[in-house]
Amino acid sequence: MKRHFIAIALVLIAASAFAQEPWALWKSKALVTPYGENLSDDEKVAGLARLWSEVKFNFANFALVPDLDWDAEFLAYLPRVRATMSTAEYYRVLQELCAKLHDGHTYVWPPKAAQPQFFADVPIETRLIEGRVIVTSGEGVSVGDELLSIDRIPAKEYGAQRVAPYVFASTQQDRDLRTYTNFLLTGPVDTTLHLTFKDANDHVYTKELTRTFETAPATPAPKPLAIFEVLDGNIGHLTLTSFNDERIRGEYDALWAQVAKTCARLPRSQHAHRQTVPDVALAHAQIPAGRARVESTRTVGRARSRNARARREAALHETRLSADRHAHVLGG
Repeated sequence: MKRHFIAIALVLIAASAFAQEPWALWKSKALVTPYGENLSDDEKVAGLARLWSEVKFNFANFALVPDLDWDAEFLAYLPRVRATMSTAEYYRVLQELCAKLHDGHTYVWPPKAAQPQFFADVPIETRLIEGRVIVTSGEGVSVGDELLSIDRIPAKEYGAQRVAPYVFASTQQDRDLRTYTNFLLTGPVDTTLHLTFKDANDHVYTKELTRTFETAPATPAPKPLAIFEVLDGNIGHLTLTSFNDERIRGEYDALWAQVAKTCARLPRSQHAHRQTVPDVALAHAQIPAGRARVESTRTVGRARSRNARARREAALHETRLSADRHAHVLGG
């Protein structure tokens, strides 16, 4: 009986600790190690295991990749990460594994110290148009010229073999954009590309360009991540400017007392130069019963009748939520 009591007490203590900090299990500092040009085999295996576990227990879209055996991939990639000869190569292998999920919001991003080995670029931009890689801007080339080859490999084949296996994307059009626009010509800093083009007169010419890496400008003062305003009719309008900064949890919590007083809420995420209905859920716990209620977002569309886009989105994203203790901000 005493043993049972001790076991129950330990379970209760553990449950209490977890309730106070639900993410503590995932925030251990044990795997945070200094960057090195070539991590140890143990560190590489630990990183692979971390990626495997994060995906296995948190990825929501395994149903969209029914032929993917994630555990089998983990075993297959163990010798591959051990065989890498540098930290940059190791991250490249992790990117290849993660790309198998075919999800535009799940990816491996290299640490800042390794980014010159991934994102150095040349001053030319391209796009896949009707099966051909076409110049859309650049120095020393004309818009509309066709990029025929990269390092003497046909440009489309180069993208399919050297870039696409590492690209994170949910749809073919997004995969094409990332492959043939965002990352086609990127690679290690100070490496040279041999490029062959054809202009509008069918004249073929070549260029050799060296990749350069531009350091990001100094980080500006942090901007608010959660902005709340009350519209006519007591409609709450919540703008979330980022989902990539953990400060948003605290800012959202601080605003909740104001949010809860409104009768309907329209959540909206704002990314750079565009606004979209968020594609993730942001949860807020311990809301008094009866206070958490999201009315039809048609109401919000009417409140902002001057904004045609808001009306269209509101019509497409009708969401009702009644919660006893937990409220979620939902998006399409």
